[in-house]
Amino acid sequence: MNSGACEACGLKIEECSETLNESSGLPSSWFMRRIDDRDYVLCDCCGSYQQFRGGITPYLQEALRLDLYARCEDLGEVKVMAAARAERRKKRARKG
Repeated sequence: MNSGACEACGLKIEECSETLNESSGLPSSWFMRRIDDRDYVLCDCCGSYQQFRGGITPYLQEALRLDLYARCEDLGEVKVMAAARAERRKKRARKG
């Protein structure tokens, strides 16, 4: 694990103007993602849930040299966001 930079795009922590989280030492919007039994440090863009919806994006697969069938193990917020989106759709359908 390289904790000095985003492991996908290479953005260095020193280049980020955000406050560091005391427990992780990472900028507050960065992520530690567990993919196929390995922890990756990812910036706010590379670690965002959009990179994992419907599977890991080809960009991350290539940047992190992941297997085609790699799985992210800690995406609880993706499931929460998807459930919230589904609920909003239901409400719109009832109104419409």
